[in-house]
Order: sequence, then structure tokens, then C-alpha cells
Amino acid sequence: MKKDAYGHEQSLSFGQRSKLSIQEQRQSLPIYKLKKELIQAVHENQVLVVIGETGSSKTTRVTQYLVEARYKTKDTVIKYMTDGMLLREILIDDNISQYSVIMLDEAHERTIHTDVLFGLHKQLVKRRPDLRLIGTDTLLQTEPEGDILLFLTGQEEIDFACQFLHERMKGLGKNVPGLIILPVYSALPSEMQSRIFEPASPGERKVVVATIITEASLTIDGISYVIVPGFAKQNVYNPKQGLDSLVITPISQVSAKQRARPARGTGPRKCYRLYTDSAYRNEMYPTSIPEIHRINLGLTTLTMKAMGINDLLSFDSWIHLHPKLSFLPWNSCTI
Repeated sequence: MKKDAYGHEQSLSFGQRSKLSIQEQRQSLPIYKLKKELIQAVHENQVLVVIGETGSSKTTRVTQYLVEARYKTKDTVIKYMTDGMLLREILIDDNISQYSVIMLDEAHERTIHTDVLFGLHKQLVKRRPDLRLIGTDTLLQTEPEGDILLFLTGQEEIDFACQFLHERMKGLGKNVPGLIILPVYSALPSEMQSRIFEPASPGERKVVVATIITEASLTIDGISYVIVPGFAKQNVYNPKQGLDSLVITPISQVSAKQRARPARGTGPRKCYRLYTDSAYRNEMYPTSIPEIHRINLGLTTLTMKAMGINDLLSFDSWIHLHPKLSFLPWNSCTI
């Protein structure tokens, strides 16, 4: 048995095991109820926006449904890649002729590569009427249920908070319910990160102290209380100094709502926001500042120049994709 930084014994785990068969698990997913409507929408629209909360299985199952509907052109029927890798593939083949469907996941995060890809695909769908383009977003809903999830800005703050909680719980003695303290950040070993999916024992409560990694990338079952200080670290380029730096900035109003969103299969959730209503309305941007406004554009400019895009000031990106843009909301199914 391995021990973590706080002396707790741990074993590798990936959450609760289901007793359902694979077919029964697939049919229990929220997306399954809309499978036929999804395939029909892709068939009738060249460009489609799919909206669904984290955990609805839109990322994994939409691609499989498309393969079953014979939207495939090569031996490798499904290929997952980062937005940066897709941008490099377009640099080699500007018509991306090997693909019949392109799915740009988590479009609301507005990375610089995603913004550029949307601009390129706006031109591409005109050249290739056989190509289907799907964008996905995270649906923001009101709060459901579980243990405790605390958002902090980075590794140093998380380690300090976990150590503080550990010492505080020791000082309270054995007459209080147990608290399982679980840090989560990208530099943490995978076996330690996986502990957040383990259910707490009867009479205990777990607290997950995390960075933005759990905002859109992970669904943790059993969360009932969310604590949001209202800050996050963002990569910002300073043109005067010629340096990139991580700056602690207020989160956006969209992020504030998303951090209190319900996870799939959980009940009501209460959110404690450590900022005032005035700060929310006056100090937070409605949406996160796109990465294209915050970072050094040198490499991206050279990449676009290599693609033959010379008039960068008139380059069109983001959501002006197609006059027949269609939306397929997931809020019509009960989750």
C-alpha cells in the first residue's frame, strides 16, 4: 500500500464498479435518448452545435454513433487529438480530405487554436459540402448534490489548504466525523488523482481541493457543497517584457455558474461563493477572456502565414460558421 503526502494509505482506484452490462450502461446515458435525433440532425445540417453538461457522454458517444451511421472514410474510424494537432494536420492538408466529420469539443473554452480552427472551418465547409462540422459546449444548470469541492488557483495554494485542513482536523480530535482530504492538480501523480472518485466511507466526508481541472474536464459523483473563492490563474503575455506569466485574476460569470453546476446522477448542490454580489456583477467579465487576446501570437501568425493566410486583420473566426447553423439542446432529456 502506498501512502500520500498526508500519511494516508492508498490503492489505485477508478471509482465504483457498475454491475450493469456494457449495453445497459450505454442505454442509461443521457445522450442515448436522443441518438436518433442526433444522427438525423447531423444528416440534415453541415454544421451542428451540440449542447450538453459535463458527464452527458457527448464527447465519447457522439463519435461512436457517427461511426455506426457510417460517417467514416478510413481504417482508423475515430481519431482523438488536441486542437493544436488538428491545426498542424490542416497545415499539411488544407482540405483535411481524410476526415468526413470534425468535432471540436468544449468550444466555450475559447482556446486560441479553437478560435483559429473555427475560422478555417468556416471556409472549409464551403469547399467540402460532404464534410460535417460539430461543435460541443457545456450546458450550465442549477445546483445538484454530494461531498465538498473547493476551487483554488494552483498547486501551492492547494497544498497549503490541504495541510491546514489536516492539522485542523487533528486538533478537533476523534469526536468529529472523519474528513478525507484529496488534492487535485495536473502535476499530481495519476494514482493520487484517482482517489477523488472513491466514495467516502459511512460517517466520513471527502473534500476535493482542486484547480480549474475539475470545472469542465471531470465529473465527480457525490459532491454536495462547492466553495468558490472567485479566482483562477491565466496565462498572460506581457509585450513590453516579452514574457508569459501566470496571473491570478477574477473568474468570469460563466465560470462562477459552471463551478456550481450539477454533476450527472447527483442531487441538489449548495454553493458558497466567497465574493459579494457586487463583485460578481461589476468585477467579473460575463465570459472568460479568449486566449487569443492574452498570449503571444507570434507562432500562430507564422502558422497562418504558412497556410497562405496573409490578411490576418480580416481573418474571420469563432462562431460565424454557417448561415444554417443548427442547435441541438440536451435540456429536453431528464438527467
